Order: sequence, then structure tokens, then C-alpha cells
Amino acid sequence: MSAPVKELKRAILSGHFRHGGSPLLRMCFGNVVGEKDAHENEKFTKAKARGRIDGAVAAAMAVGRIIANEVTPSPYEGRGFAFL
Repeated sequence: MSAPVKELKRAILSGHFRHGGSPLLRMCFGNVVGEKDAHENEKFTKAKARGRIDGAVAAAMAVGRIIANEVTPSPYEGRGFAFL
């Protein structure tokens, strides 16, 4: 989950992540606590979170699927992917 979490973090910090004002996602991302290991791998940790983080984990999993499918040719190649 390190690559998806890093990509999600990059999108949030650069202002490219848009969730349509969803109060549920706002709460989940507000509760997330990130954790790095000795190899600079990042993950969300539920043990240190202040509340539910399910929406943030689901978003990271979706980004992971997008990253995994980037190896196949796509009609959208070169455009990247959009967070909505």
C-alpha cells in the first residue's frame, strides 16, 4: 500500500484530490494517521487513528488499482488519472 498512499498524499498536498465536499471522506481523511517504516514505506494505521478511516483506505485501494493497471495500454494514456 505504500505506492498508493504516497500517490494519494501527493495528490492531496498538490490540490489535485477532489472529493466533492463529501463529509464522510473529510472525516475519514481527518482521522488518518500515516506511518513510515525504516524503508520509507508509508501506510495508514488504524491503531493510532482518532476514528474511522475506511473511506481513506478505500481511496488508497482505488489508487492502487489504478497504478496496477497503468501497465496496460489505455485510450487515456498520457493524461494521467483524475481524482474526483
